[in-house]
Amino acid sequence: MQQLVVSHATGMSVALRDQQETAMTHLLVFTLLLILFPASFACAQDARPDYLKAYERGGFPTIDDPVQFSDPHAFPPQLKGLAVDKDAKVEFRALGGADIEKRMVAATSLAFSDPRVKAVAGQRNAALGGGTIDPGKGALKANEGNIAVDFYNYDQNRAYRAILLDDRVVSVQPWPKGHQPKETRAEVQAAADIVAKNPAHARAVAGLTARGLRAPSERGDRLLYLLFYKGKERPALYEATVNMSKGRVVRAKPLRH
Repeated sequence: MQQLVVSHATGMSVALRDQQETAMTHLLVFTLLLILFPASFACAQDARPDYLKAYERGGFPTIDDPVQFSDPHAFPPQLKGLAVDKDAKVEFRALGGADIEKRMVAATSLAFSDPRVKAVAGQRNAALGGGTIDPGKGALKANEGNIAVDFYNYDQNRAYRAILLDDRVVSVQPWPKGHQPKETRAEVQAAADIVAKNPAHARAVAGLTARGLRAPSERGDRLLYLLFYKGKERPALYEATVNMSKGRVVRAKPLRH
């Protein structure tokens, strides 16, 4: 029995020694490769694409970094630590060789004079953009002048689209229920007027400039979130959420900094 125990212990010692020798061999091989081919290991350690390296050098957050903003009340929001290039120039091109804004103004006026649009727009409504329509492959050449005018019926909480061709309305169709078109500057100003006419908030926002965004809908109603600024100064001084469907202020308060 004693001889069996000694033999077992000897076998374990030999196995442990073999494992240690194998580990030392792997370490020596790795060290030699690192000395002979340092560039290869450097490439292996940073095999990311160039655009990702440039992205990180630019100071943008990666997936492992929390996203932070320089001012939670600033509009539009700006990532913390990133400078805005105020000298950057943006080039605008007119669509279809014409002034699309002038065409949209004219198309909106024509649309709201059409009996079919009047019938679905209701008493309380707003034009909420639109634009030229791509006729698609194989469409008639004459259809390239189609313009869409989107509008919203606040009483029904329903968005519609009118299609115009050659200065006349050819169809009026509802958007799917719940669809909320993007806000316009005119609608933001209308929401700011609602706040300014409210006695509880009129003095606080007097002389301030409002900027706003569409807010998540509540029970189907259309909401806008506004921030009020003193001219171009930052940060914002007042905030308000306006229910455009009801024409009233939902909540508003000063912003303390």
